[in-house]
Amino acid sequence: MPRHTRPAPVRGAALRMRLTSGRGGPLGREDGVIFVTVLGVILIVTLLVGALVVATMSETALSSGQLRGAQALFLAEAGAYRALAELRHRLAVQLDARLATAIGDVLAAWCASDQGAMVVAEFAHFEGPSDWGADPGRSEAVLALGGGRPIAALGRDGREVGTFTAAVRVRSAGGDAPPPECRSGAEAEERYRFFVHYEVLSVGSAGGARRGVRLSSPPDRPVELLLERASLARWALLLLDTSETWLTDGTVVDGPAHTNGEWWIWGAPVFGGPVSSAAPTIRFGNCGAPVSLRQADNPRSGSCAGDHPVYRGGQPHLGVSRVAFPDSPPKPARAALGLDPEGPDPVDADIQRATADQAGARGAVLVANDGVSVRHPDTRRPGGLYIRGDVERMVLAAEGPRQVILLRLAEGRSPVWRVEIDWAAEEVRVGQGERAGAGRTYRGRPNGVVFVEGAIRGLSGTVHRDSVLTIAASGDIRLVDHLVYAEPPGRGGEAVNLLALYSTTGSVLVDGAEAPRDLYVDAVVLAPRGRFAVDGHDTVEDRGTFHLLGGIVQATFGPVGSFDPLADLRRGYARVIRHDRRLQDRTPPALPRSARFAAVRRPPDSLYDKPVWQEIPVPQRSP
Repeated sequence: MPRHTRPAPVRGAALRMRLTSGRGGPLGREDGVIFVTVLGVILIVTLLVGALVVATMSETALSSGQLRGAQALFLAEAGAYRALAELRHRLAVQLDARLATAIGDVLAAWCASDQGAMVVAEFAHFEGPSDWGADPGRSEAVLALGGGRPIAALGRDGREVGTFTAAVRVRSAGGDAPPPECRSGAEAEERYRFFVHYEVLSVGSAGGARRGVRLSSPPDRPVELLLERASLARWALLLLDTSETWLTDGTVVDGPAHTNGEWWIWGAPVFGGPVSSAAPTIRFGNCGAPVSLRQADNPRSGSCAGDHPVYRGGQPHLGVSRVAFPDSPPKPARAALGLDPEGPDPVDADIQRATADQAGARGAVLVANDGVSVRHPDTRRPGGLYIRGDVERMVLAAEGPRQVILLRLAEGRSPVWRVEIDWAAEEVRVGQGERAGAGRTYRGRPNGVVFVEGAIRGLSGTVHRDSVLTIAASGDIRLVDHLVYAEPPGRGGEAVNLLALYSTTGSVLVDGAEAPRDLYVDAVVLAPRGRFAVDGHDTVEDRGTFHLLGGIVQATFGPVGSFDPLADLRRGYARVIRHDRRLQDRTPPALPRSARFAAVRRPPDSLYDKPVWQEIPVPQRSP
């Protein structure tokens, strides 16, 4: 049996050797170094990752702040330009609309104290009370867009991006601006001219960011406010009495339109400008069962398709003030003789005094003159042509620098009269016969008034590029062919041609049997005691479209065509009236003005100059 031997005790050195030694290397030197190194690397990586995270968070916060700041600036700019657009609309449209209620004495008082801002505060607003705040002591008017409440801006997803507030301040220009022009007196001459500056302040907010923008009128270009008695030529269509003629499909009135009665609308006529009526209702055809409604169109009802006029210049204003024809308008008969247009009708003694070198009998074409020039011998005013008796034919022609007017009078076997107006040489020649150069010559520029003491039975021709004429007659004026400008507006150049046809007591008519298809007339037509109409509108065949460039003023609305909606039958002309925009600030001679005031904007219009842009500091909200 083997003998068990007790193991010998282990010594301390050997024990330590076993505890500190393994696989051939010392743990405290190699593995410890690796462990410490790993811990250091982990710490460094952790610090780097932390720094990167912090930097990323800072960059994100900074980018977000920059984005919000940019959004706030864009919102402020958008608010400023929106407020500027509001101001422009109010001065260009609403000011003119509200001036119908202006009183001349009040305007004169404001003009004397240079209170153009008060004009803005009182009249440059929409229906209802004025939303401007006025400070007469500082000659300022202030408008807070949206009543001063923040206006939200929405993104494409419909969510709110931010808000803006904007206010407009208008003040009298003063300083180096021209002084106010205050001219009162006769209705035909009353005028008030102011100059103002504007300033728009807008603040945009997005998130916690706020930025501000200011727009202001250029210091050397104040905005002009010109208020004057409204020329009757400033409307594309003005009805002084009743309508009683339907505006139908195919009718276009491209410009301001007003009636002192009801509009009669059948179908879908087109209005291209502001529309107003003194009546509170519009009469609609209603498929043959006419009805008057207090609304802009006649909705579909049963089998009737209704009546749906197109209003491109905004919804019609119903129940507004009447536009009255003046009780004592200027008289073209007096103007043609070189007399003051205001006054009684001229008598034989007046005519003989103004044309002393001519016979002065009926059946004559007379030139007002002092023996040498086209001036009245006493008043020294320029004169025009005075024609005694009915005119059978009047034809206008443009020959070189001359406006030629050929006339054949209606009495007996009258010869042809030839009148030459040389605008460049400032000469007028009148004589009998169609040959150029015949007759007597007068120096000077005539005032452009041609008055016929009777009727004009046939009128046509071309208006010279330099001619500004008013052809007036005490009787009817009848158009038999095209009557157009040699150079219509809008073709460039410097043509100034303007024409007015004015029947003081009768009507202006188109001869439906003689006039061509698709007739063109360039003129503003006035028949304040009659109408403008087509003779034979319901008997002649379809003649296409009657095109008028200018405007029509008449007592009652005359027909130019007729239609049978059941038989789809049309006779006469369709009607297209395009307003000559130049008539907003220019008027042919000797035309009357209404009793109401108008706001006139003249090109170049400083209201539409590029504004001065500036970013302004605004206080930031507390976080």
